[in-house]
Formats: sequence, structure tokens, C-alpha cells
Amino acid sequence: MTRIDRSPTAVSGSAAVAIGLLALAPGVYDLTALLAGVVGFVALAVGVTRGVTGAVTIGATALLLASVLAGIDGAPVEALLVGVTATVIAWDAGGTAITLGDQLGSDADTVRLEAVRLGASALVGTVTAVGGYAVYRTAGGGVPSLALLCLLVAAALLASALR
Repeated sequence: MTRIDRSPTAVSGSAAVAIGLLALAPGVYDLTALLAGVVGFVALAVGVTRGVTGAVTIGATALLLASVLAGIDGAPVEALLVGVTATVIAWDAGGTAITLGDQLGSDADTVRLEAVRLGASALVGTVTAVGGYAVYRTAGGGVPSLALLCLLVAAALLASALR
């Protein structure tokens, strides 16, 4: 009898970690945000490596917190949108890697499925970020804190909808 390896799949797992690095972008503008982002990235990477969904979620939450902290400290909106979008995509990819590994095994041929899922997540995230940025640019100058908070809440709702 052959034993099935239930570890996370390599394609989505690797993508989650790589995109998680991109989610650290807002940390360039604030040391506290960078620290929160690094903690989040490590938790995300450990969760994806070991197949622990809770660690992936905690890591993504810390990465999102890093974007919020950087936004409070005045980081550019572009960096915040990149950070939040990358966080949501990394969280989704990490969850996908764990779920596919649990259900089909990591040796199953899921490359096409994972590529389509990652592409769709990236497309939805990019369209949402570009739309949010367009609203921001159209609304005028300055960065009202309420508008930034609304963008971050919208990103969290998007993440919830992807699940």
C-alpha cells in the first residue's frame, strides 16, 4: 500500500512565500511595520511549510497589520496597496497549498489548477488595488485616514470573499 504525502503542494506554497516577501513592502517606511511584517512573513512561511492553516492566517494578519502601521506612519498609498494585495494573495495561496496537499496529496498533478487559482487571485487583487488607487487619485490630494482605513477594510472583505 502506498502512503500519500499530505504536505502542502509546492507550487502554491512557493508562491505564497514569494508573494509574502512582496507583502513586506510597506515595512520600508516604518520600523514597527517592518518588525510586524517580518513576524508575519515567518509565521506564513512556517505555516505553509508545515501545513498549519492557523499559522498562515496569523502570518497574513500580521502582514496586514504591518500595512496598517505603515499607513498610520504616512507610507505612500502605492506601497500600502502592494502590501495589502500581496498579503491577500499570499494568504490565499498558502491556504490553497495546504488544502490541496490535504485533499489530493502533494504528489498529485495540480500545477494547472494552482496556476489558474494564483492567476485568478492575482487578477482580482490587482483589479481591486488599481480601482482603489483610481478612487484615491480621483478623490484629490492628501491621505485622509478614514479613506486609508476604508481601503484596508475593503481588502480584508476581499480576502473573506475569496474564501
